[in-house]
Order: sequence, then C-alpha cells, then structure tokens
Amino acid sequence: MLTETSFIETYLKPLCSSRGSLNLSDDAAILSPDPQQDIIISKDILIAGQHFFETDDSEDIAYKALAVNLSDIAAKGAKPISFMLGIAFPEAPEAKWAESFVQGLKMAMQQFDLSLLGGDTTGTKGPLVVSITIFGQIEKGRMVKRSGANIGDQIYVSGTLGDAALGFKLRAAKEETKNWSLKNEEKAELLEKYLKPNPRCALSKLIKEYASSSMDLSDGLVADLEKLCAASKRGAVIDYDQIPLSKPAQKLFFEDKVLKSHCLGWGDDYEILCTIPQKDSETFTKALRTIEIPMTNIGQIESIEHGVIYRNENGDELSLKGQKFSHF
Repeated sequence: MLTETSFIETYLKPLCSSRGSLNLSDDAAILSPDPQQDIIISKDILIAGQHFFETDDSEDIAYKALAVNLSDIAAKGAKPISFMLGIAFPEAPEAKWAESFVQGLKMAMQQFDLSLLGGDTTGTKGPLVVSITIFGQIEKGRMVKRSGANIGDQIYVSGTLGDAALGFKLRAAKEETKNWSLKNEEKAELLEKYLKPNPRCALSKLIKEYASSSMDLSDGLVADLEKLCAASKRGAVIDYDQIPLSKPAQKLFFEDKVLKSHCLGWGDDYEILCTIPQKDSETFTKALRTIEIPMTNIGQIESIEHGVIYRNENGDELSLKGQKFSHF
C-alpha cells in the first residue's frame, strides 16, 4: 500500500511540467494568463459506482476523468492548458493501481499537451472519487456559450451517439445484451466508447470560428439539446433519422426501436452539439474536411414556441421527454 506522500512524490510530481505547479512543493499553484486571453474553467467529478465501475482498470478511470473535462473545453472553442486533480481514496492504493492510473493521465496529457498544476488527495468512507478542474484559454470574448443560438441556425453533432449507453450495458453485463447479435469487435468498439471517450479538441478552432452556440453531450442529446435551447431561448426541430449512429448501434436499434430512444437520452457520449448560422453552414462543412472529425446536420433552431421536436422520416412527431438523463 502507498502512503499519501509516496503517491504524490512517486506518481504525481513527474506529471508537473508546468512552472506554475511549483513541483507540488506549495499549497497553491500559479497560473499566469496572457492579458489578451480569457481563462476557461470546467470541473467534473467521477464517482465509483456511478460514473465508472469499481473494478474498472485505473488507466481507464484516469483517462476518462481527463477526457470528460477536455470535452467541455473543446465545446467552448478553447485550448486546454492545465488541470488540477483531486482524489478521495476509500483505502490506500496499491502501487500497481497507481502506475496504471498515472499511465491513463499521461495518455491524455501527451495527446492534448496538458500539465498537472496541483490538487489534493484524501481518504473517504465512501467510494473512490476522482475530481478534475481543467483550465483552457481563448482570445478575450471568444468563448462559445450555450446561449447564442438563433432561429434558422443549423444543428450539428460530432461522431456517433448512443454508443456509450450500449457500452455501459455490455460492461454491466445486462441481461438484454445476451441476445445482441454483435461480433466481438463490435462489442469492443462500444465498450471503448464508454470506457475511453474521445474528446473532440480538434474541433475547438472551428467551433470558435463558426458556432453560434455549443456544448458537449455529457447527459445525452435529449437533455443537453433542451439545455442549449433554454439558454438561447429558442426551440428546435430534429430529424430523428439523421442522428448519426455507429454500425453496431444501427444493427441493435434496427432490432429494437425503443433502445435507440433510451440510448440517446442516456448520456456519456462526450460529442459536440453546436449550432451554425445558415450562411456559414456550407463553409463550416468544407472546413471539417481538414480535421477529419465527422459532424452531422440533424436539424434547425426554431422559435421558442416550437419547443424541441423530433420527427421521423414520415414527418411524425416523436415523444422523447421520458428519456432525459438526470444526475439526481
């Protein structure tokens, strides 16, 4: 078992490449922003038994903890720069667990050029808790908020949706998954989407350049689109059949139509939801080719009186209100 000091000295200090971390030798860190930049701050907390399984590999836990925060920064059009880490341990960690955890952090840090600034470690009588506060930067006044959508704006989502919900069901060995007609590689693809979400940081420049509003899909399309529309005081019409799906998801949703609506409301996709003014939609689509991240136009912003409407290919309105995710 590791002590708190040995965990910090052996595993966390080597991650502190920023001068502002003071090599974890003080009670606080120093962040020196460029006067022409805004600092963008986000925080997510992951709790064992709620956001990940207690038996998950600690590498996956660490990577996911950073990835979900990076997703928030990307959705604001900002560049991530550093983060602070808080961990509450139910018992002292083993060296093997710590090595794997740090490896997960390193993978995300190297991929997205991040540095650890500091944080805190403590014990708890409850489950393992991993909390990250992340810092990004963007030119002053350029952060893309949820509240900027206008009538006529086109609604885009990145990647494919619903995979994480399916991956969770596989990870939890839900009874229904025994009858799923999936190949092993398809199951692995869905599990990867749940365990290691892919933050769309490469999209941040285009979000900053073109989007009128943006947020990441952490709580599912159904809940998060309503949040964006509420912040913008607008409504939306969504083409339900245009929502992008992976091949494994298409196969399962073809067999079970109810499963699709459930998964779209479940969350954990960590894709980007944004609105693009109609006049910029074509230019935005062309610019996407330079970063090779798929984005799909799934609908349009309307007046608030419309609310949020989902229509199928026949024009029939679908009710998805019961599918919204809530943390409480």
